[in-house]
Amino acid sequence: MICLLCNKETYVKILRKLGIKYSIPPPILPIFILKLLSKRPMHGYQITEELAKLADTKIPRQIVYFILKKYENAGVVKSTWVVEDESKPKKKYFITEEGKSFLKNRIEHLKRLISLLEEI
Repeated sequence: MICLLCNKETYVKILRKLGIKYSIPPPILPIFILKLLSKRPMHGYQITEELAKLADTKIPRQIVYFILKKYENAGVVKSTWVVEDESKPKKKYFITEEGKSFLKNRIEHLKRLISLLEEI
């Protein structure tokens, strides 16, 4: 995450003072997960690693799996067990067509919120 008004150290210091642990706010984290899955199917661990790179912070894996389970129950994500390179089976997640539509709507909603925020 980039702070336009300050350097990274100042930004992180302010987040800590506010009690904010993650640079991706928890309500927006599920949208990031769907966006990653719209690029390619991934294992939960891969999603966690990609989020860590994007946010420059560690996102607890339990949170990612919790979100994936909720999304799977809602039908926006599906999973399948795969075996790669003779390793143990891993669950791979992919976005459904319904999930793609949901993601598009959520991104549009966020854009409207940002636009509203800029108008204030």
